[in-house]
Amino acid sequence: MVIYLNTDAEMESVTTELRADKRVGAIKAETKAQGYERFKVIFKDQPELVKLARVEAIPASVIIGVAHGVDRARFAEELRTKFPTADEVRADACSQEPPDRSPAPTS
Repeated sequence: MVIYLNTDAEMESVTTELRADKRVGAIKAETKAQGYERFKVIFKDQPELVKLARVEAIPASVIIGVAHGVDRARFAEELRTKFPTADEVRADACSQEPPDRSPAPTS
């Protein structure tokens, strides 16, 4: 899941609040500047697009790995209500696994 926010301050506030939520398996915050740097890497083969991009136009974000068994759609709806200033809350943006973790091996 990903929550897109207008400012780094909003991102920090949301991240702090979500760290205490048991439905969150892992969390990663990304400032607008970090998002811009990632944008430049992703679109490195499209220099005209990179040239047009501005840090101010890139959202800050909170990337959430939900805990096992959490209903992602329902949790996303709760987050939309809880954080009405968020630009967008996407339930489909990541796999069920928390960020920076590999799925458990299957035998």
